[in-house]
Amino acid sequence: MEILANLLREPGCGGGLIAGDFNAISLEDHALLDKNGLVDALDKVAMSGVDAKDMEILHPAGEYSNYIPCSDHFGLRLSFT
Repeated sequence: MEILANLLREPGCGGGLIAGDFNAISLEDHALLDKNGLVDALDKVAMSGVDAKDMEILHPAGEYSNYIPCSDHFGLRLSFT
């Protein structure tokens, strides 16, 4: 996370997003975003230098109902400035 956060702060980079599987394995993992100066837009989307505006959960094909718990099988569409 530190390497990626540093890339978002390189000269000429105005910010960006880091998205992926951020499942915390150890107690120290829970503080990784704060430790690296990142903001959590929604679980598994960390940001630096941008603001989240709209987020949509993209359901896997054919899996629509009133309630479907999120999982790593879903995608996210995030609008940011």
